Amino acid sequence: MKIYLENYKPDLLKKKMKSFEKYLHNESRFIEVLSEEGLFTVDNQNIFKINITHDESYKLEYDKYSLLIDKSKTNLEKIFSVPTHNYLCIIKKNIYKLNSKSDVEFIIEGENDKDNNFIPTNFYFNAPDTKEFIFLKEDLNVFLSLLN
Repeated sequence: MKIYLENYKPDLLKKKMKSFEKYLHNESRFIEVLSEEGLFTVDNQNIFKINITHDESYKLEYDKYSLLIDKSKTNLEKIFSVPTHNYLCIIKKNIYKLNSKSDVEFIIEGENDKDNNFIPTNFYFNAPDTKEFIFLKEDLNVFLSLLN
């Protein structure tokens, strides 16, 4: 499931990126293609259409934060070409974890500007779908404290 922080703009992360460095677990780049026919991703020379199955979403008040819990699922369908009319973005994705065994990932996605500076455009937590929110609290607390 994805957990979003309500009313926190991604551009505010730019000033906080250094505080996350010690938790960097993985860094990757991929191409995202938007068109009238859907959302696509290009990774390692493969093209996939992203199919989203919407599921339960709800708001959860946690400490002083409003969290948006999204249980939607995505399925990647391998295809061989993208629609002609599209908008292409090169996305950098940073995945942060407290440690290598942690189930909770803090993900920051963004693009580089013309001066090659990273500009965050999206961020969220990726966590197992569990009814026991208590198991996620330690990880969430660390990353949320770094956002202040």
